[in-house]
Amino acid sequence: MRSESKRDLITTTIRIDKDLRDDVEEALEKPKESLNSVVQELLKDWRSERNGEGGEKARNRGDKKKTLADHRKAIIRAISNQLDEETRWIEEASVELDLYREGVAAFGIRLEHYRADKTEIAKKFIPLLVERAERIANEEDDEGRKKEVVFVLDSGTSIFFAFEQLALELKKKALRNPDLLRRFSLISNNVPGVTVFMKVSHLGTGSGEDQPKIELPELVYCNVLPGRLRSRYGALLGPSTNKALIDMRADQPKAHFIGLVSGQFLRIDDDDPHSPIPLARTPDQISYKSTLIEVCDESFALSPLGKIFLNTTDEDINRGLSAHLAKDQALGDYCAVDLTGAESSSDQGKRRERRPVVKLVASHRPSKQLLFTHSERLKAVYPKKDMLSDITDSGARNRFINSDAKDLQSILIPFDDLAEKSEAAQMDAEFPHKDVRSPEFLKEFFSV
Repeated sequence: MRSESKRDLITTTIRIDKDLRDDVEEALEKPKESLNSVVQELLKDWRSERNGEGGEKARNRGDKKKTLADHRKAIIRAISNQLDEETRWIEEASVELDLYREGVAAFGIRLEHYRADKTEIAKKFIPLLVERAERIANEEDDEGRKKEVVFVLDSGTSIFFAFEQLALELKKKALRNPDLLRRFSLISNNVPGVTVFMKVSHLGTGSGEDQPKIELPELVYCNVLPGRLRSRYGALLGPSTNKALIDMRADQPKAHFIGLVSGQFLRIDDDDPHSPIPLARTPDQISYKSTLIEVCDESFALSPLGKIFLNTTDEDINRGLSAHLAKDQALGDYCAVDLTGAESSSDQGKRRERRPVVKLVASHRPSKQLLFTHSERLKAVYPKKDMLSDITDSGARNRFINSDAKDLQSILIPFDDLAEKSEAAQMDAEFPHKDVRSPEFLKEFFSV
């Protein structure tokens, strides 16, 4: 390669790989710089760096390269250190996988039905409910003692996800306020839910190996009800189940009982206060849910939107679900859980003086989706004062936390995950049972 014809420069030859030279010359076409000048600058920089002088361009270029490399190494080192010090992330991932396996083992493919919807309800509602329970537990009874709060949990997949979230929320409070948790307890017939509670309990609350591990059942008593195991529902059911629950209520007359209940479907009562009425198919399920609601000072029925019926009767629901029911006729039709206390087995079978407090916790569709019209119809059932539809509003949250049981609102949680999906994909998510997708059924009951 020839140098430029200047008196103080010599001519020399450098052998360069052809592909490299072609690439360099192509790059030089744009800035209109000669290859000779580029090589001279590189040699000057090399000489300066070798002699420890470091010219301005060399320093700038070297600093830039060093900065990029250092940043890359620093980021990698920081992430590595964080993963070494903060081991909870792998524990949580492992527990989450274990919980999913437990759910699949108990419920099979049904665990996937409405899963995103049910998970969103649990994640948004349970933290709010725990705040309410904390407020109640800090009150004093008529003898000047702090109140005890008892969570009573039903069986079913909706409550399975709620069980997991409840355990996680209680773990968060374990280190900050263990005395509070000692005033909390759980009662349930939900076998996989109890297993979830146990597995989450082994999850460390600290951020490192030297941090204490809190065994949640040592603080929060978890009472498993007796009864006959019904593997189809992952539940313990029967007369002994109901009796044990009633006896536990009698043993803690001053405690505040909070129920979480579900149904295979829900029907909203036409009469004020428009309570959600769980529907079930077997007598032992119906009697347990009725007993749970009866013994609790307040209960919440959790349900995805696609399982809620409005302005209809049990007879019409069974008519509409005839194809679905025909798959397992031995289970019978869907029947409503009694909310009046008329069929109670407590208090010598007497009707309770008050109607139980049962509030709806469900999802709604904030944008134009398959169930948008049904969602708007559900919202229209409740006067504004009886419905919390913006769970992010601090004022509304505080009202829920501080309300007396009789003044509690139902809650609708926005669920917009399906907005960008096709109508077919939305149909699969909203109605996973293909035998309920007839156009006549969807139009009559869900405004589709």
